[in-house]
Parts: sequence; C-alpha cells; structure tokens
Amino acid sequence: MLPTERNVGVTLKRALMLSLLLHALAALPVLFADSAPEVGLDSEWIGRFAELEGIGHGSADFEPQRETDWEEPQMHSALLAEEEPSEPKPPVEDPEPELDEEEPPVEEAPEPHVPEDVAVGAPEPQPAEEQPNAASVAPEKRVRAEEDRSAASEESPPPVEPTPTANAASSAVPAIDRSSPSNLPDMRHYGPGNARMTALVRLDRLRGAPYQEQASRLIQAVPDYRILLETTGLDPITELDAIFMASANPNHLHETFLAVRHRYEDGQLRDLLDGRFAEPPPWSEGRRPSRALVPDTGRYRDPRQVVLAARGLALVGKPGWFGHFDRRIDANSEIVGDTQVPENFRLLDGLRRIEEVAEDQNTIALISASGLVYYAPGIGTLPRFEAVRLSLSHPANPRLTIDLRFRSESQAASFAESCPSLQRRIIGGIPAARMLGIAALIERLECAQSEDYVTVTGQYSARELTTILQFATPFVPRPPSLTGLPQAPPPPAPPELPTEAAAESFPEDPSDASDAEPSTTSVLEDAGELDDH
Repeated sequence: MLPTERNVGVTLKRALMLSLLLHALAALPVLFADSAPEVGLDSEWIGRFAELEGIGHGSADFEPQRETDWEEPQMHSALLAEEEPSEPKPPVEDPEPELDEEEPPVEEAPEPHVPEDVAVGAPEPQPAEEQPNAASVAPEKRVRAEEDRSAASEESPPPVEPTPTANAASSAVPAIDRSSPSNLPDMRHYGPGNARMTALVRLDRLRGAPYQEQASRLIQAVPDYRILLETTGLDPITELDAIFMASANPNHLHETFLAVRHRYEDGQLRDLLDGRFAEPPPWSEGRRPSRALVPDTGRYRDPRQVVLAARGLALVGKPGWFGHFDRRIDANSEIVGDTQVPENFRLLDGLRRIEEVAEDQNTIALISASGLVYYAPGIGTLPRFEAVRLSLSHPANPRLTIDLRFRSESQAASFAESCPSLQRRIIGGIPAARMLGIAALIERLECAQSEDYVTVTGQYSARELTTILQFATPFVPRPPSLTGLPQAPPPPAPPELPTEAAAESFPEDPSDASDAEPSTTSVLEDAGELDDH
C-alpha cells in the first residue's frame, strides 16, 4: 500500500471516531435523567399567572416562595378590596354588622323618598352617632308630607279662581326680581326649574300700532305658533292678549314652556285648537282639560301637552312641569325674595296675571336670560354675560333698554369702553349695512356703566321698527322636523249659491241678449249680401 493511501485511511478512522463521540455526548442527559421530576419553575409561575396580574398595581404582599393552591388560584387582595389593600381580614366581613345595626326595619328600607321627607320635616339634623329611630319618626313625617302633596295636587279651586288678596306693599305678580339698574324684571321663577330664558310679549299693546301687521307675521313664523295654531286662521295680536315663554334651551322646541293669556271660553278654545289637525288628539275631561300637543299620525313627535289651566290661561309644556306651578309657595321661600305673597299663593296664580309683570303701560316686550352664549356679526362670540334683561317700550316711539350684568365691575367697565369699537365691528360684519340703514340703528345705541352692569339704550321710530320686523321675519328658524307635522284639515269649500238665488241675482236683460247674439235672420241677410258681391 502506498503511503498516501495509508494516511487517508487513518484520517477517515479518526473522523468516524469523533462523530461517534459527539453523538454519545448528546445522549448523556437522556441516559442519566430523573424519571420523576418535581414541578419546575415554569409551571409554578404559570399556575400563579392570575396572581401576577396584580404586580405593578400597588401589590406589596406577593410571596414568590408561597406554595400555589392549584385547585383554587387566588387573586391579589388589593384587587378584591381596593379600599383596604393592607388589611389581612376580608373587607366584606367588617361592614356587615354595622349595616345591620344602623339599618331601619326591612319594611321601611325600600321607601326611596323617606330620607328626603324626614330631612324636610325635621327641625334640625341629628348627629351621626345618635340616629333617631327611623321606624318611629319616618311614618309621621311621611304621612304629613303625603298630605301636603295630595293637597297641592288634588285640592280643586273653583272654576273661576278668585284673585289672591295681598297687602298694599305686595307686588302685582310676586316672585319677580327687579334688581337691575333699569328696574327690568327677571321672570325665571315662572318657568320650569331649569329655565335659562324667559320672554313676555304684550300682544294687546301692539293693536293699532303702525307695525301691527309686521309683528303678526313675525309671531306666526315662530315654530311653536306653527305647531299650535297654523292653518286655524287665528291672528295672534287681535285675538290673544299676552304670551309668556320660558326655555332651558331656546334651540330645542321640546324644552319650551308657553303660557297664553286669551279671552276664549274653554269650549271655544278647544274647537280652535282642534282645527289645527285633520285628526286632533282627544281631550281628557276634568277641571283642567288637556291633550297631546301633536297627534301621533305624522312623523313629528313632541312630548308636550296643552292644558287649559284656568279661565283665560292655556299652558303648553311637558307633563312633569305642571306640578311646579300648582304647588303652594311659602312666604319665606327663596323664590319669593323680598316681596310679599298672599296666603296659599301658587305660581299658577301669577301666570293668570303674568301680563302685569309689564307694569309700565308702555311696555311691549320683556326678556330675561342667564347662562347663554351670544353671537354678533363681525365679532362672533360676545363677552360672557352673567345675565341679560331687555325691554321694548313705547309703541309710538319704540325704546330699547338692555341691562347686561358682568362678573365684576372691571369687566363691566372694559365692555363699556369697547362699545364704540364693537359697534364698528358689527356694522362691518353685516353686508350692505349702510345701504340698508342698519348701520344707523346700531350707531344709535349708547352704553353706560353702573357697578357690575352695563345699560345699553336706543331710541327708534315706528317706521324703523317696521323695517326691523320685516328684516327679522325671514330669519326666524324653520326646523326641518316640522315638515313631518300631521296633516291639516282641508280648507272649507267656498259657499255655493242656490240656482234660484243665482237667477234672481243675475236677471236676464232682453236688450243685452239682442246685443250679445245676432238673430238668425240677420245672419242670413248678411250672407246673401256677400253672395251678391
């Protein structure tokens, strides 16, 4: 054998031995492995995975060496009772005996209004350590409160309620705040509890004004009038006396409350309102008839109702609001303020005379608002007013008065100083303001500061107010939802005259007949003359 072949054989043998040695090393763990291993680290942490979720959330008592209960893994105690993370005892066991000791008997617990009635009737609050026996006190207070509520809702005054008697110092309509510099009223107490805007319009004082027709058109364009009286033919100025409106959000129809002063009998008003729809809702019979504002035969839905609350007074609002007006007002109530009220006075009594809030015989309209955001052309959002009170008076020479209340005197002073620049910006934000005469109306406004108020006044003519009403009517909102109102009744057919009456009204004149229609003989003669020619 040659030396080269011998060297190659030796190399192959060494390679085979090295390969066998490497395979043997890989098999050693299998040959010497334990056949009954204990639970290792991986399975231990997997078994306590739910417990590990508490780590990073304030967990301080996690014990990695504690044996895991594989049958029932437990969540961390801080996640079970967040209020007592460090207490070893279960937090649920401690409060149970306390609730049993302080809790009234089972038959009293389900009453949700018991604490409220007790709080109202109790002369002073009791200390928390010495609670009175609820079983002995609550029934008496609850019976007394229920009697008050039933008296407020069930006592029926006569159909024609007498005008409440008051002292000479009492106001014609109590619960009206007149603390602004111009003595303008705040009427929010006569709206629902959350009302942020109120308005009163004396329609009777618009009768005979040069702008009566324009004002009537503006009122008839208001959405609530369209819902209630459109197609009835009623003229609001000639047939109604006053309209009071209150709303928590003037942009939402469903949040508007109305009180209408009129001179109709109940039967006449019911027939008038029923003439609005082809299928009017049914009336509920009783001392105060009511019905749904809109029938459910159309796409438009409205939760409000119409209530004939008293003679000459109709209300429109949600059913839950009416109890607010029929509740007796205590003389010490914050609603009353400094004014005096007659005994057993209710806000409904004030609504029956709400037009008297306009004490000045020249007042046409009153508005009060708070918590609203106001915009102006050329400016956008105006500075925040704490409250706004407005009046329009003197029909022959209309005068506008606005009391703006600010949070501080400094804010009021800043606004009064900026009035001229604000006027210029508003005029610049209205297209063709000079050409249309609007600029002169804005420039006529004057601002004067008084403590935290700024009073804005403007004097106009009847002709200028007519122009303002004409401009304002097209901008009255027309909600698209009102296109879904139920169908109105068909218009009445024109009266037809009987045949005999028509004949008597238009007698035939023989001379007219000869002039209107030529005789047959004359026609034939004319034809013969044509043939001769």
